[in-house]
Amino acid sequence: MDKQISALVYLSKEKYPFTEGGIQVLAQKSARKNAALHISGYLAYKEGLFVQYLEGPKNNLNDLFHVIRADSRHQIFKEIRIGELGKRHFKGWDMRHLEYKELHHVGIETVLDWLVYDQYQEKVPADIISKVWQMVSDIASLKALQKLQ
Repeated sequence: MDKQISALVYLSKEKYPFTEGGIQVLAQKSARKNAALHISGYLAYKEGLFVQYLEGPKNNLNDLFHVIRADSRHQIFKEIRIGELGKRHFKGWDMRHLEYKELHHVGIETVLDWLVYDQYQEKVPADIISKVWQMVSDIASLKALQKLQ
């Protein structure tokens, strides 16, 4: 199943305020759904913005993203398709909620600043895609070192 894993990252803005408890419930429900679809990844939230990384079989990922895009609780304004991966980076994380403070050291601020600032540009510059991929790789390294459970 993991031979043709694809990945994407998206940024969205909440339409209604979420509480910390609401984020936890969202992550738990997403984890159950993702497990059934063989999707893994993480969700981060700060001040009304969501950043989510998803990886899994391409068709399952596309089907899930169609559902996510239609969710009335948020509006997606930036999507970065990373494409096919050689391997799964977040096996065992059906949907891990990462607190923003856990992401401070992986460059999320730079990525978020650009994505929010340049949200109306359709094409994502290669340097931002590179920074997004570096952020994903750094989070995967922290997971591998078991600094993120």
